[in-house]
Amino acid sequence: MRIVVGAMVTTVLAVPQAMADFLASCRLCNSESVFGGHRIVADCDTEESGITRISSLDLNYCIGNDNGTLKAQDPGLFADTCYACLSLPTVDGDNKAYMQCVCKTRDQIRDYTRLLIQTTLLDNLDGLLGCFGGKWLGEDVTCEH
Repeated sequence: MRIVVGAMVTTVLAVPQAMADFLASCRLCNSESVFGGHRIVADCDTEESGITRISSLDLNYCIGNDNGTLKAQDPGLFADTCYACLSLPTVDGDNKAYMQCVCKTRDQIRDYTRLLIQTTLLDNLDGLLGCFGGKWLGEDVTCEH
C-alpha cells in the first residue's frame, strides 16, 4: 500500500491480523520437533478455507527467563539460561498446552518451570506463527509427522 502526502511517499507494510486461538487453529507437528532447541513447528489454518501453512517460530523472540520462571518477553532469549524444554499437552486435564523447561535463577539454581502456550503468547497470522502481534514472525518449513 502506498500513501502519498504532498511530495513525501511512505510505504506501509501490512502485517496479517491474528486469527483464532492458536490452539484452535494450529496443530503442533510431532512432539520431538515441537520445542526442538527453542523452536515450535505447527501446521496452521489460513484465512482461505481449507488451506493450511506449516511454519517454525524461534521462541527465543517470545519467551524470557525471569529469575527461573518462563514468561512472555520481547525479546526473551530464554535459551541462554533454560534447557531440556518440552511440550506438555495438558496439565491436570485442562486441555491447554504448556511448555516446560529447566531454567536457572540469578543464583544459578536450576528448577522446572512451565508456561501456558495460548493466545497470550503465540499468534496464527494467516497460517504463519508469530508473537507480539506479528512483530516476530516464523518461517515456512515442512512438517514431519
